[in-house]
Amino acid sequence: GMPQRDKMAENSTPAAAALRYGVDFGSDGYTLSYFNNATATVDLLVNELSSRKTPIAVSFQGRHRLFGNAALDAANTNLKNTLLHVLDASAGPEGFKPSPFECCTVLTDDSADQVRFELAYELADATTATLTTSQVLVLAWKDILRRVVQHVGTREGDVILVAALPDTKSPRVTCLREAFQLAQASHNSTARPVQVSYVARGETAAACYQYRYKLADGQAKVETDETEVETGETKAETDETKAETDETKAETGETKVETDETKVVGVLDVGHGYTSLTLLKCSDTHSQTLGSTTVPIGCRQVDEQLFDLVAAELASKHKLTVDAQSKAGSRLLKACSKARQVLSANTTTDIVLESFGEYGKDYVFKPTREQLETQCQSLVEEMSAAITEGLAQCDVTAETVTALELIGGGTCIPFVQALATTVLGPDKLRTTLDRVCATAIGAAIVASRVTPERASKNAEGVAQDLVDTEVRMQEQDDAIRKLHSARNALESYIFDTRKLRNGDFAAKFNSETTLPVLEAAEDWLYSDEAEKAQDAEVYTRKLATVQSEVESLNGELFEAMKQAEVAKAEKQALEKAQWEAEAALEPKEDKLLHDTRKLKKADRLKLVIRNKEEATELFKGGNFGHATERYIRALGHCRQFFDLTPDDEEEINGVQATLHLNLAMCYIKQSAWKKALYSCQESLKLKADNPKAYYRMAVACEQLKTYDEGVNAARKGLTLAAGDPALTKLAARLEAKEAKRKAAEKKNYAKMFS
Repeated sequence: GMPQRDKMAENSTPAAAALRYGVDFGSDGYTLSYFNNATATVDLLVNELSSRKTPIAVSFQGRHRLFGNAALDAANTNLKNTLLHVLDASAGPEGFKPSPFECCTVLTDDSADQVRFELAYELADATTATLTTSQVLVLAWKDILRRVVQHVGTREGDVILVAALPDTKSPRVTCLREAFQLAQASHNSTARPVQVSYVARGETAAACYQYRYKLADGQAKVETDETEVETGETKAETDETKAETDETKAETGETKVETDETKVVGVLDVGHGYTSLTLLKCSDTHSQTLGSTTVPIGCRQVDEQLFDLVAAELASKHKLTVDAQSKAGSRLLKACSKARQVLSANTTTDIVLESFGEYGKDYVFKPTREQLETQCQSLVEEMSAAITEGLAQCDVTAETVTALELIGGGTCIPFVQALATTVLGPDKLRTTLDRVCATAIGAAIVASRVTPERASKNAEGVAQDLVDTEVRMQEQDDAIRKLHSARNALESYIFDTRKLRNGDFAAKFNSETTLPVLEAAEDWLYSDEAEKAQDAEVYTRKLATVQSEVESLNGELFEAMKQAEVAKAEKQALEKAQWEAEAALEPKEDKLLHDTRKLKKADRLKLVIRNKEEATELFKGGNFGHATERYIRALGHCRQFFDLTPDDEEEINGVQATLHLNLAMCYIKQSAWKKALYSCQESLKLKADNPKAYYRMAVACEQLKTYDEGVNAARKGLTLAAGDPALTKLAARLEAKEAKRKAAEKKNYAKMFS
């Protein structure tokens, strides 16, 4: 498949001439992508947990609405109020078949426009709620739009978002459109126009193939819906992963393909819940989509078949019945999903269930690939029939298909590959596209072909009562978020203040009078007043009171800490000046310092990007010294821009932030820890919300043995990427080293006065 961008190198936020995004709406999660017009490349955007895919899972707990990974975590204890496959319900009452593993109450009245869900959710005075599919999917759209807005920043330009769906039948598109309009209905303050388009996955599969092989196509036919979304002042750039491509040339209008030079290529996409086959007629320069067909069969159905196999063995051998809608059923299904992935590469695997079932016993099963294939025979027949039907609909025979591209995780399953070979013939399977993210890449390509059309805010067609309900739910979400943030701030202050008694100025800490204040504040946290608080101001006032009292008791301590910070800043400034002086004395092999050309922004930016890309390739090859020189050269070009607009300055600052961060990685590889620390600091000056910069800063601090600074950097990173495994592990290691250092220091002081 396409080679992925080196993890070390990040992309800065691209130019804002036309801001085009794609989103792959899968049955288990969504993947967001961006088409960069300046470089004709597709970037795969990652979320706060550095993952490309965000689960489309929604959970309701009391007054809380949870989405994504938070909802998945809640599912373990709240199955009846957690929706794991809500996108399937967008097919409407007639097209939706509830999964046997769906635990919540589903209402599929044919007289209703949408599937509805009965949930234990507290809103106003009610303790339960009946919500439509669009009211649930609104959280997915809000998360997507939040990330798009953060990536766009404050730049001008038309924003186009293409959503790839399993199909574009009326019920599904209508449901997704209403969910989108509800998502933006509560954002009215600083809005900008956004054009949203809906395409089937077959369209994006074709676009990805054309993009990979640089084939021209007619303009994509998409159903559009123009709305607006709040831009805000927030700029939070996510770490991006770049798919391989050169410049793609899209042509509009009908493309004529010479018959005697054409070939028929298929793209088989087997995702989590759907399988689609797209057929294209291609020449060396052009491509034309013949047609596409989709069936609701995917990896989830294979997992359920394996579940049935193991559950049957549990029942026959161990007299244990597993309810699909129980915690045990959910746990077994997850184990079966992992086993299915292992069986794609191995002929046998183990499913180990510890403390499982009513009596908490341990069970071990050894399913084989052959057993799974036998169990899935009915699915094989349905998929085979779907492929055959897809060929017939396009008036194509199996013999005329020259190649079949495989995308989607389900195409890794051996029996899927076998059935494709059986239907189409041998030696036709290919995996030259990005198997996991082809749909998201294709969605961004389709977005690049959509003509921008500005429009005023358009939320017509959404019932006002739905809008009002969503506004109330959003206000409740915001209040809860502020409440938790205020409580966390008080808890953190108590924790951090206690640590001062073992810090560098421990002798100045008034333990006798301060610790009782902190203990009283901690006791208050678990009092009825705090537990029943509904307003964040309750915690904010308490924090202000405690903070004031602590500072009044430890004036000498805080003054000493302030002076230490000033001394530290002066030391860093001196070191920076020394490094810059050393750098000025180094011989320059290039003529950059004498480059007085007044190049246009686009021309100068090409030089920056060229040096950046060369540096990245050198880094990949382990040539860290040469990579360092290239990154420094790219930064030199960044300093030679002139007459930039505010938007241009913002863009170049983003580029420089990325270059400094990549430079820090080069220094880390060369054990130049102080220079790595300086590069991280420079990057954060330009972009203060990048968790990766804080991570690398913490790594440098660890090697410099400034563990307290490393702990602070890691914690700041965790505030931006909560739960990140690497940051969490690094923070714990630094805290342990800092504690050990302080213990040794305390011991030495004790010896001095003994």
